[in-house]
Amino acid sequence: MINDFLSGKRFDKTIVFITLFLALEGLLLIYSASYPLESGFFSSSFDRQIVWLVIACAAGFSAAKIKIANLNTAAYAVYVFTVLLLIVPLIAGSGEVNRWINIGWFNFQPSEFAKFSAIIVLAKFLSENRRMSEWKRFLLSFVIILPFILLIVREPDMGTAIIFVILWIVMSIWSGISVNKVLAVFLPGLALVSGFYLPLFAAVLTGIGIWAVFWMKKWWKALFYSVFCAAGGFYSGFFWSKLAEYQKERILIFFGLKQDPHGSAYQVIQSKVAIGSGGIFGKGFLHGSQSQLRFLPEQHTDFIVSVLGEEFGFLGITVVFLLYFILIISLLRIARSSEDRFNSMIVAGISGLIFSHVVVNTGMASGIVPVTGMVLPFLSYGGSSLIVMFILMGLASNISMKRFTY
Repeated sequence: MINDFLSGKRFDKTIVFITLFLALEGLLLIYSASYPLESGFFSSSFDRQIVWLVIACAAGFSAAKIKIANLNTAAYAVYVFTVLLLIVPLIAGSGEVNRWINIGWFNFQPSEFAKFSAIIVLAKFLSENRRMSEWKRFLLSFVIILPFILLIVREPDMGTAIIFVILWIVMSIWSGISVNKVLAVFLPGLALVSGFYLPLFAAVLTGIGIWAVFWMKKWWKALFYSVFCAAGGFYSGFFWSKLAEYQKERILIFFGLKQDPHGSAYQVIQSKVAIGSGGIFGKGFLHGSQSQLRFLPEQHTDFIVSVLGEEFGFLGITVVFLLYFILIISLLRIARSSEDRFNSMIVAGISGLIFSHVVVNTGMASGIVPVTGMVLPFLSYGGSSLIVMFILMGLASNISMKRFTY
């Protein structure tokens, strides 16, 4: 297999080239976002990201060499280990936000590893239970990842929890579960979380009613389902009470129900200014006023796309998004051509994970979705995220070399 890897036979070079290009682009952006205020070896985000990238490359290469069958066998053991890992910060932490496990100078984020674990365990369950009814398979698969979602919400990290829901939906559809059945389960939840804002709630219920009429055919079934969803809106107050104060503020600001340009809304405003000021070609590397003068908080992590837009302009953003698009299409092509359903589900899950991250992060930076604290894959600073993403890319490369092995 190593010979195939080195020679390129049956090996999808696109995945490796795009992954490395995006990671190196991320280093440039992190350098711009962190210097000159951070100085001294390993005291800057840039220095640390170099170390993470070296470790990530080693982890990705190792993942490209493992036997996928062993991963299938260990899927549920990895799942249990991950659940225990997610509990650790909740027990050891003492602040309002408990997302990390501190190991010396390294802060490890268990929720990042949980993304890997969720893909593996869902791939195993959905691929091995094809004869199970769609409803049962769909609902039981949600029960499997529910501990991940609940523990991550408890941290609290609502953005990552949403990623897990999207991942579950994508992998369920890829496994053959009807889109309409997925919507039938998902829409009541959407009505529940939208009930706090009447115009949004009315729009959601209208959409649900139209969909129900076309799918269920019979008007009384559609009416019953719509009323059931509407009833969920009355419990939105309970859902709202469980959110942290900063999460409530971000949602209220997003819908224009609260104005706080110097507080919670500051990040999004400065992000829009940075992206817009870059124009077509950008201001040039290290020449962005928003990034260099540090007007934008968290610009090296959650808002890295703002640095990209200001310094490299619309053209730079377009190139990066095109690379993400090519990467996702390449992954889906591998998933479709793989002869093993477990392997196919893994790669489909990886593509869904990258897609959801890109959509949520860029939507957040441009004000299209509320701020959720979501990183941009390969570009944003963060050791846990980078290492896990490279492991997933290594698995995808591994599967691409075996997809035509009958």
